[in-house]
Amino acid sequence: MNAAIIIGAFLGIIVSCRAEDWNYAAQGGDWCDAGTDLPFPKCCGTSQSPIDIDTSAVTYDSTLGNIHFGPGYFNEVPGMLENNGHTMVFKPNLGVDMSDHYFFDGPVADGITYKFVQLHFHWGTKNTDGSEHTVDGAQYSMEMHMVHINTAYDTFAEAKAAADGLAVLGFFMNIENVPFPFKSMANQSKKIRNVDTSTPVSVYLSDFFSHSPNMIDYFTYQGSLTTPTCDEAVTWIVYKEPLSTKQFFPRFLSLLRTAVGKGSPLVRNNYREPQPLGIRVVKSNFEMV
Repeated sequence: MNAAIIIGAFLGIIVSCRAEDWNYAAQGGDWCDAGTDLPFPKCCGTSQSPIDIDTSAVTYDSTLGNIHFGPGYFNEVPGMLENNGHTMVFKPNLGVDMSDHYFFDGPVADGITYKFVQLHFHWGTKNTDGSEHTVDGAQYSMEMHMVHINTAYDTFAEAKAAADGLAVLGFFMNIENVPFPFKSMANQSKKIRNVDTSTPVSVYLSDFFSHSPNMIDYFTYQGSLTTPTCDEAVTWIVYKEPLSTKQFFPRFLSLLRTAVGKGSPLVRNNYREPQPLGIRVVKSNFEMV
């Protein structure tokens, strides 16, 4: 397997909105504002994401098991890496059989599987910010999301209208001086600097986990997509253990443009601020110490 290209799998689409429809100028705080030109009322819901994970209020649930993955996670997935104006996007090519690229167990009900759809990054301009979820008020440098659809639904549109339609695996990332196996994929961002440009990649989803042997403990709660239209259809599974990356990687990503041309605005600080938890409960499959 070529570990250098797995990072392409983590650059999935957030949602299908165009860059000109919304932006991160207010860190997502104005998306449901009726005074804006394009308000998104679902973004004012009571079960929004991301959230701050207050570890003192997390409930340990001994019935939560580990996440398990289907055989497709160990097969190569050909696709395209694209700059959509909000992030870099990885999509499997049309016609690729993704039926075995699923996960099950964990907080998911018996008999339910969630199939891989897309992956993406969120990042900031400093090492101290970039993640969407926070833990006890603290941000990580970056965050990656693996988006999955409940196989009971035929389309993404149908799934995001159902409370159990989507599941997202979230991964924190820290900037550390450690070996970084994804340099060549980071360099691919140079080929898609302008919005609506793309380049082909092939990925092995399993490579991500082979570089992360401690990916067992997680937090989970019910929430939403973190970008418009903010549908409250997501089972969130946020892993406790952060991954490590090199400083140059978020810097490369921050050179992406939201339009065409050298003077165009850059994709930076593409994370939404934490939303109120309300009456929701955050659970974990491990005991807090």
